[in-house]
Amino acid sequence: MPLLSNYQIRTLCERITGDIETRSDELAVLYDLCFQAPRSGWFVELGSYQGRSSVALCQAAREMKRDKWVMLIDNFSEDASISVYRLNYNLGRLNFWPLIVAGDSRTIPPQILPRQKVALLFVDSEHTAAQFEAEMDVWQPLLAKGAVIACHDYDSPTWTEMNGAIMKRLGHLKRLGALRRLIAFRWEL
Repeated sequence: MPLLSNYQIRTLCERITGDIETRSDELAVLYDLCFQAPRSGWFVELGSYQGRSSVALCQAAREMKRDKWVMLIDNFSEDASISVYRLNYNLGRLNFWPLIVAGDSRTIPPQILPRQKVALLFVDSEHTAAQFEAEMDVWQPLLAKGAVIACHDYDSPTWTEMNGAIMKRLGHLKRLGALRRLIAFRWEL
């Protein structure tokens, strides 16, 4: 059960500054989705950029006492750096340090062992159909039964090819909900 209200998580996420596209109401939904994920396994974010969505994931993980089970993966190719990223965590006043991987989201980091599963996968990386397909090819075998898959930039006027890619790959799954450019599904296979 979430400890923070919708207003509280939105306020927490609004403290994060920078070139941010994920809106605070979408982050409140992402936060709530964490509590619908299986109780064991990783929370994995593909495409962390400056860390606004990461704050929502980490706050939920902290409340669920999943301290060592959050992995954030980004190539940090833009102007964002890990120092800016950590500054954003400080601004969020979380005092929670997930495993941050600077690398390709189409590669499984060695920190995830083959027997470990992913309880929640949040995809917000390169915003292309090819990237999304490649990421799903890699991460799908690691999804736990009942895992939550959340995707950002669905129904975006900027990233139009994402709609088709997401629905082609995940449209047959149970839809948990959608808000603006965030859509989520339940992995039951």
